[in-house]
Amino acid sequence: MEAPPPPAPARKTLFLGLDGVMHHSKSKVAGFLSCMPVLEEALGTADVDIVVLSCWDFASDFSRLKAVFPPSLRSRVVGRTTEELGSLHKRFKEIQSWLRQVPVPDWRVLDSDPYDYPEGCGELIRCSPHLGMGPAHAEALKLWIQAPAPLPPKPPPSTDSPATPSALAD
Repeated sequence: MEAPPPPAPARKTLFLGLDGVMHHSKSKVAGFLSCMPVLEEALGTADVDIVVLSCWDFASDFSRLKAVFPPSLRSRVVGRTTEELGSLHKRFKEIQSWLRQVPVPDWRVLDSDPYDYPEGCGELIRCSPHLGMGPAHAEALKLWIQAPAPLPPKPPPSTDSPATPSALAD
C-alpha cells in the first residue's frame, strides 16, 4: 500500500498595520505608503495572505483598500479585520476574532503599537511608528516565510470507544 501524500503546506498570513508601518505615523501626503516597496521585496513571491489592520475611513470599501497596494501584492490582500471596541490589546483582539472565523496555523503581525498586543506576543514584528518598516523588519518576515509552517492540529481522538489499552491494540 502506498503512503498518503504529505499534507499541503499551510498558508501563512500576515496581519498588516498601515500607519506607522507602511509609512511613518506623521505622514500625510509626502511619504504616504513609502515603505510598501520594502514589504513587496520582503514577501517576494511567497505564498502569504495579507489581512489589513486599519481604521482608515475608506477601509470599509475593500476594493479601495486593495487598490493602495501594488499589483504584485494586491491579489494577496484577502481581508481586513473589524475594529474591536475597548482599548487593551485592541488589535490583538481583532486578529483573534479573525482567526476564529478563518483558522490560520502560522501568522505574524507587522504593526507599530505595542499596547495593542499582550506582552510577549511572539507573532508581533514591531515597527517604530516614527520610521515605518525597515530592513530589520523585512529580514524578520523573510525568516518567517522560509521557516516551515506548522502542520494543522490533529483532530481530537474519537470519543465513540473508550481509550483503553485493549481498544488501542485492535
